[in-house]
Order: sequence, then structure tokens, then C-alpha cells
Amino acid sequence: MYSKNFIDSFVDAYRHNVACASDKAVRAFLQDWEGDMGWDQLRDRHEYSSNIFDALGMFEAGMAFQNDLKMKTSELTGAALDWAVTKCEGHDASVGEGEWGMWGWATSWAQGGPLIERLCIDLQYQGGETDVWGADMFDAESTMYGDTPLIAAMRCYVASVMGDEVELPKEISNVA
Repeated sequence: MYSKNFIDSFVDAYRHNVACASDKAVRAFLQDWEGDMGWDQLRDRHEYSSNIFDALGMFEAGMAFQNDLKMKTSELTGAALDWAVTKCEGHDASVGEGEWGMWGWATSWAQGGPLIERLCIDLQYQGGETDVWGADMFDAESTMYGDTPLIAAMRCYVASVMGDEVELPKEISNVA
């Protein structure tokens, strides 16, 4: 079993990692750890989560956080999604010193709206309990979903250009 100091190091490293944010099990583990859940209770609650133990093992072996991060296109949000759309558009998407030319594709209709129109992205409100939006394109292989129509549309665009997984520069995790 891992020591409390090791877990503290793991939590500190993963707290700022974009890829970690896409894993619900790891995110729940981090929230419980930061909520001062007792060690025994925490271990019992998360004992059978292979995602957490895989991540801990990679961290222990020094394999985490070395190169670019891979993230599922269907889970891109915020700076990571904007970075991917910027790449798809052929603009400079280099990241340095914690900032870059943030375009706001997935948060601003003034930026994302013209892309939706130009690319003929079809948006559908899914409604019901899911309360999500779906987006697809004529040449896209699958529908992408998001909490907003812009997020769904931008994920759809990125998937059509970059595929189901995107390699993000590790520096993107430092961009607010």
C-alpha cells in the first residue's frame, strides 16, 4: 500500500494535469483526499478502482507527466479544447510561459458560431435527464456531445480533423 506522503505527491502532481480531469474515478479520489477523508475510509472506498491504482503505479514508476498528454476528444474542455480547435484551424497553437493566443472557440458564439456555419455542423439538443447537446458533420464518423452547443460542435470539429484522441502539450495544463 502507498504511504500518505506518496499519495500527497500524487495528488499534487495530478491536481494540475489535464488528462486526469477526464477520469471520473481519479477525480473522485482527489476530491475525497482533499476533503480529509480518513485514510482507511479512503482506501476502502477506492480499493477496487483499477484506474486509480494504474495511475499510482505509473506515477511511482516515473512514467507520468513526461511528454505530451493524450486526451479523448469527447472529453476536451476549456483551454485544451480551444488549443485543439486552434490547431485544426491552422493557427499558431504554441504554448509558452503559461499563456497563448486563447481564441474562445467553445465559449464565444462570435468565435465558434462562424465555424459551425462554415463547417455545416448540425446541433441537436438531447434534453431529458442528460441535458446535453449533440453535434455531427457530414464527414464525421460519430456524434460528439457537450454541456453546451459550442462544446459539442468544437469537439465534433476536432474529432473530424484529429480523431478520437488528441495529443496535448503538457504546458496546456498550466493555462487557465
